[in-house]
Amino acid sequence: MLLPFNTSAFSNVLGASDRAAQRKAFVSPFDKFDGKPEDVHQHIAQFTQRCVETGVVEDFSFIICENPPPSDVDLTDPIEKAAWISDPRRFTTGNFLLNASKATIENIQAARDKLRSSLQKFSSPPDPIKMPLASRQLVSYQNRQWIYVLLMAMWTSTMKTIMLRYQDLHNNDGVVLWYCFLQYFAGTTIENLIQAYSQLS
Repeated sequence: MLLPFNTSAFSNVLGASDRAAQRKAFVSPFDKFDGKPEDVHQHIAQFTQRCVETGVVEDFSFIICENPPPSDVDLTDPIEKAAWISDPRRFTTGNFLLNASKATIENIQAARDKLRSSLQKFSSPPDPIKMPLASRQLVSYQNRQWIYVLLMAMWTSTMKTIMLRYQDLHNNDGVVLWYCFLQYFAGTTIENLIQAYSQLS
């Protein structure tokens, strides 16, 4: 069963009084990881626990597929069509921090690119009350930067060298970088990955 999103003590809201404390708690480095396969399980478990404790789990969400509208939704009606566009049933989503079985580099990158595209039209931070969706998107963008900072702080120069081959794929986005990390180790440490994810239930 998936964990509910943001079970942490942090609000994870743009401009909240605890936002600076949330960042400090998240990016504080823990055990260094040098790329040894026998340490992958512990590294994944520590990273996942940090994400849960600081409320950034939802940032690993992605779209698996788009669903057709139910038969009672008339897309020729402008009002119903507009309602369907924002309907939560429109997409089937996943969260690869908790379950990577449906994740691909394409849908992980698509989530990143959609987020960046949505934020390009803003020249200043959106108001969390007047524009809740945009403010949540900005929070997610910031969180993705934090994830990148944390990984760079935890990884030794050896590990960073290994991950250099994925630079064009992640483009300094921490969520995509974490996916690349999982992909790199998935082939040789599948038992460690299965064990790590099974402990999240």
